Amino acid sequence: MAISYSYPLGTPKLTDTVLGVQYEEMKDPAVKNFSINDIVNLAVEEVVIPDPAYKVYTVLLTQSGTTNPVVTVLENTIGTINITRSGTGEYTITSSGLFTLNKTTFDITPIQGFIKQGTLSSINSIIFETRDNTNATSDGLLASKKLEIRVYN
Repeated sequence: MAISYSYPLGTPKLTDTVLGVQYEEMKDPAVKNFSINDIVNLAVEEVVIPDPAYKVYTVLLTQSGTTNPVVTVLENTIGTINITRSGTGEYTITSSGLFTLNKTTFDITPIQGFIKQGTLSSINSIIFETRDNTNATSDGLLASKKLEIRVYN
């Protein structure tokens, strides 16, 4: 029997073959040569990449004064989403029917003060508020805060 580590290493090409054992039901194992090209093709056919369980919109938000938040997109597999300031400490996230009732979640990192958690008011919008430590709606509390929206399948 050959000692495999006694042979020099090689660089395989698609046209090369490797020795292997083929197992078939109700038959004895058979030693055969397998084409590297066939092995690669088999591996590509067998790899199944599942669809993700959800689409995601992850951004960093920064807002001051009475301006709309500045949005830095980190990841977006949902589609076009806009975030606007609709009043003091009040913000609206809008899309064109990209949200799904009972399958959309919204999360934002904690701020100085707190967030009145967003609610999905329709398949087109989510509304949230930022409030200071006295519970008053307040601007300027979104400084590089992560916002994430997930729409589950």
